[in-house]
Amino acid sequence: MDWKKMFHRSRIYPLVLITAMYVVYQCRQAEQQEKFVDRQEVYGETMGTTYKVVYYGEKLEGVKEQIDSLLVSYNEIVSTYIPTSEISLIGQDSGRIVVSKEIQRQLILAKEIYDQTDGYYDPTVMPLVNAWNFGYEKNNKKPSKEKIDSLLAFIGLDKLTLEGDTLLKEDRRIMLDFSSIAKGRGVDIVSNFLVSKGAIQNFVEIGGEVVARGLRGDNEKWSTGIEDPMKEQASIYAIVALQDLGMATSGNYRNIEIFDGKAYSHTIDPIKGEPVRHKLLSASVIADNCMTADAYATALMAVGLEKSKQLAEQIEAIEVFLIYADDNGEQLSWHTPGFKKYLKD
Repeated sequence: MDWKKMFHRSRIYPLVLITAMYVVYQCRQAEQQEKFVDRQEVYGETMGTTYKVVYYGEKLEGVKEQIDSLLVSYNEIVSTYIPTSEISLIGQDSGRIVVSKEIQRQLILAKEIYDQTDGYYDPTVMPLVNAWNFGYEKNNKKPSKEKIDSLLAFIGLDKLTLEGDTLLKEDRRIMLDFSSIAKGRGVDIVSNFLVSKGAIQNFVEIGGEVVARGLRGDNEKWSTGIEDPMKEQASIYAIVALQDLGMATSGNYRNIEIFDGKAYSHTIDPIKGEPVRHKLLSASVIADNCMTADAYATALMAVGLEKSKQLAEQIEAIEVFLIYADDNGEQLSWHTPGFKKYLKD
């Protein structure tokens, strides 16, 4: 046996192996870089706020223009700030009204949550929203008890009936406000559009409501944050990792009105006809789609802390994270057991 040749080969084989491993590593690194190179971002404005879209793959030509067009068309259905929108015209009409599939979809979800919350989630609160200065009509004064009582006479989703594509109103003054669903549904519409174009890895955010489809380019879940409601400056309380899910957060810590030196939140109690007052500061909901998450987040803010916990444990379709203040003003949190797997350390 030629030991000199064997010794020479023994030095070559490890070198070849190391070189091969290095080439494989470089190829994988290149693949990862390639994935990140394929990261596309689109930004814009809609619904009085901003949107952000991230997707992986080849750049879609004209994608921003198409997204903007989709959102403009959607706003022409659900915006209470557009006098000629479908939802605005419903508020002006009476009797039997033929409504679009989009309105039907949102009404069906709203009715389900209305029943689950014993009427505390109610998209017919638009007149009260306006009266308290949170809508498209600005009064700049606290409504009187007489005013509130007069409006309560035509508040209640049970005063509407959907028969196929036809909506029946008991009172012509009944108005709809799908603000609690609109952004979430808009997120879903944009995400579904991207999937239809082949961008199956996408993340869409409108005004803080999000949906995450597939994984990021590095095969990790998409990350999003839950805002700290007790910080004046935007600050993250918790980070959530999502895949093929939507998440929405509702809170009473930003949108407020001051009357006689007293702060009032924008979430309206449809039973009493006035802004809610309770310890719950924010509710974050994870669901299969953002529309559902958005609606439930608002519903939980309407019912308050204890009822929110009960509903969160009863409704299998959602996972919930609540931030609230105790009697001493200390900030605490609570979440369903299933929400824990989405929290990042």
